[in-house]
Amino acid sequence: MAKVVAKVIGVIPARLDSKRFPAKALAPLKGKPLLFYVWRQACKAKALDKVIIATDSAKIDKVARDFGAETIMTPKGLRNGSERVAEVANKVSGDIFVSVQGDFLKFNPNWIDSGVSALRAQKQLQFLTLVTRITDDRELFNPDRVKAVVVGESSSEALWFTRYPVPFMRDEVESDIWRRFKYWKHLGIYFYRRSGLKLYQSWPMSAHEKAESLEQLRILENGKKIGTIVVRGKSICIDSPEDLKIASNSR
Repeated sequence: MAKVVAKVIGVIPARLDSKRFPAKALAPLKGKPLLFYVWRQACKAKALDKVIIATDSAKIDKVARDFGAETIMTPKGLRNGSERVAEVANKVSGDIFVSVQGDFLKFNPNWIDSGVSALRAQKQLQFLTLVTRITDDRELFNPDRVKAVVVGESSSEALWFTRYPVPFMRDEVESDIWRRFKYWKHLGIYFYRRSGLKLYQSWPMSAHEKAESLEQLRILENGKKIGTIVVRGKSICIDSPEDLKIASNSR
């Protein structure tokens, strides 16, 4: 009997009313909206059976369909990308769902393949994400770059996520701290089993999630594990108009 392989659905949550950078998903870059480049890169991942853009905006829906993407309209009032992915899971069959943040301009599609393989291998794990080493003080002290506190290396488990460098190096000056301690940056790709998404959707927003505005903290605050795998290579995430300007000049 042929082995049944879990169906894997890629989801790019995209909303128009982002607080720090309004209409970021549709911000123009080299004649195309930012969302196009994220979608195009996600479509290169071999592990994904399909890629869906999930939005509550009719404008984003039309633009995405115009450049060839499959879309699903989700309700307004959802508080983060994980809730949007859970709504997609209510409408689309699949065993594993991969959320790619809609502002993740540059990433290696092989990272998605690695994450799916890792989640398949760890049968009891419901949530997994990616981290990479921080090698720059500017990233370490930038609150837009989320830090991950992990146990072990290569394949591991997240203890916490925060916008502040943890641990605090009491006896060190701030310059080049990353050379003396391994700090990890969280990358905006999440992997969920369907069962994990159902749980996530049932939980209220948690206290630390609200304080840090980090959706993954809801999982940890409800006593569930988030697996992590380490990836290497360059990535670009657009958090501000300044980030987009830099990306425009570098491409």
